[in-house]
Amino acid sequence: MKKQVKAYIIAGTGLILAAAAGFGLPWVLLHFGDEQQLGRIEQEEVSPMEITDQPVLTIVEKIRLMKRASSNSMILEKGRNYSRETIAGKISEELQALADLGIPGIPEGTADADILAEPVFMMDVEGENSFIVWNAELYSESWSADLSVDDETGKILSLSCYGSMDADTDAGSGSAAAENFGEYLSCHVAQVSVSDYAPVEYWDSETQASYENEIQNQAEAGSTWEEAKEQVDEEWGLDNLGYLVNVSYGDESGLEARYWISASLENGSLEILPL
Repeated sequence: MKKQVKAYIIAGTGLILAAAAGFGLPWVLLHFGDEQQLGRIEQEEVSPMEITDQPVLTIVEKIRLMKRASSNSMILEKGRNYSRETIAGKISEELQALADLGIPGIPEGTADADILAEPVFMMDVEGENSFIVWNAELYSESWSADLSVDDETGKILSLSCYGSMDADTDAGSGSAAAENFGEYLSCHVAQVSVSDYAPVEYWDSETQASYENEIQNQAEAGSTWEEAKEQVDEEWGLDNLGYLVNVSYGDESGLEARYWISASLENGSLEILPL
């Protein structure tokens, strides 16, 4: 009987050991395989990355890229030629250059204004052309301005000033403003159309009807429509309120960039904006 119990014990122990070996051996083999995989270094050949300089863009090409709806942009910490500490001085310098050329409505005392500016890297979706432009805001007690400045040349590419003109400001002519800003950009005027600024569209219907009737009466009295309008505008005090200009500039790239230039003595604003 004792021999029979002992045989059962030996048989049971053998089964337990066999089961343990069956469960443990696969784990050992898998663990060994993982270690082998972790220790293996795979090498893969890739083409070397080529970094090439991007082409230098002309002013017109930069303006077109800036207005391109599909352009990519990213805010930078600083530009190549200007930093957040030095851009304010450049902005004041370029605003003075525009004033010296006879552009009306350029604010005075920009050195004392609060200036907030950040550089933006702009690139086309093809990744072929890029440049850095500074977007800036200026504030003073009597006026404010928004503008864009090319980091490479320092030229102002767009400008909006508010509260910088009054009724005594000599706005000059729209054609002169178009020519002068083109000279500033080192571009030629390809096409230009000029019209007088008149707040007619903001009048109520009764005032508009009265204004148009007077022009019609003058025309029926023997004047041309243009002469009649000039006479009525002078009588109504609309003959020197500013101008609206639609102009296209060209440069050595063979391309053109369209601009909208608006000088309004009524609301004291100047806008020079690419379209």
